[in-house]
Amino acid sequence: MAERLFKAGDFGQANATFRQCFCLLETSIRSEPIDVYQALFFDIPYRIPTAALLSVYLSHLHRLLNVKRMGEPIAIIARLMYQAHVRALQLTQIIRQMHNITADYYTEIRGTHDLASLEARMEALRLHGIEKNPEKCQEIIQNFDGILTHTAERFGEFSEEVISVENWKIASAIGLTLTSSAFVQICEAHIARLHGSNGSRQQCEWNVETLERYNHTKYYLYKFFMESGDIEAAVKYSASPARFRHEGRPFVSTFEGTAQAEDWVDFKAQTGCFFLPDWSSDGAKRAMERAGGVADGLFSWDLWTWGGHDIDTYTDASYDELLGGKPYMSPVSPWFYTNMPGFSKNWLWRGDHAWYDRWVQVDW
Repeated sequence: MAERLFKAGDFGQANATFRQCFCLLETSIRSEPIDVYQALFFDIPYRIPTAALLSVYLSHLHRLLNVKRMGEPIAIIARLMYQAHVRALQLTQIIRQMHNITADYYTEIRGTHDLASLEARMEALRLHGIEKNPEKCQEIIQNFDGILTHTAERFGEFSEEVISVENWKIASAIGLTLTSSAFVQICEAHIARLHGSNGSRQQCEWNVETLERYNHTKYYLYKFFMESGDIEAAVKYSASPARFRHEGRPFVSTFEGTAQAEDWVDFKAQTGCFFLPDWSSDGAKRAMERAGGVADGLFSWDLWTWGGHDIDTYTDASYDELLGGKPYMSPVSPWFYTNMPGFSKNWLWRGDHAWYDRWVQVDW
């Protein structure tokens, strides 16, 4: 109940429900430890939405068990879980500091116009969650430009070394906050360099690696404009052969974004895309009803084990039943982890044999 209220944005009622759960803990732990072990240490912690609430829960649990079941294994486990959680938060801070020191060290001995220095600096920025800072983003791009200039002077304007650095610059730019014109300029410069490196040869005569770089760059442009809402530009770049198509239509998916469902009515009309989003927070029925059924099919994000429960085909079956014959993209992944310090999210989901299980289940 608390989890559903948190998702719905009713934080007052959610917190009240959460406090009531705390009161029920004292009653629950009177049962045999083996009966409450999974609920206390797997199911409940997994469903607590924030690190702050998890810290409160684990602190309360280990203190309660230390009084009610002092010295018993279940009390010791609770204490160890709380200590591990607190130390993990401290560890994140230490790792950030280490990355800052590393970035400063590389800059001091190798200068800012060095790929190793730049990589270290970008990693430090990401750990602090400030890679969206426009000034920092511009600084990174300028450093790339300095490396490109130096590399071109040493190896030649159309050398493999220059093309590799420029390719890395584009990949890095995707994760930065840039204006549309700045991103287009970076990509178009790379495309022009690829043409220049091949002289008068037609694209059909290019080697495979160069063609892959060309298509990836076109794809990055398309993805950038799709996500920024620039429909006209997205249509322009959707013709790239790098774009996956379903029944001749450019294939597009999302990670959530249910609040923008209505926008896809116009977007589909102008791009002709095949729209198969992940709106797992809705469930299949509600997702297919959004914006008058704008989705051409659905993709589910429910593909990992959670707590002590192995993945099964329950969700797949519900989608298959509720989609009414429309396409369902069944997800497969060996494991899942997230480390987002800015959102207090740092966990790993168990995936002991999920890779094998999911491929078997896809054939269901």
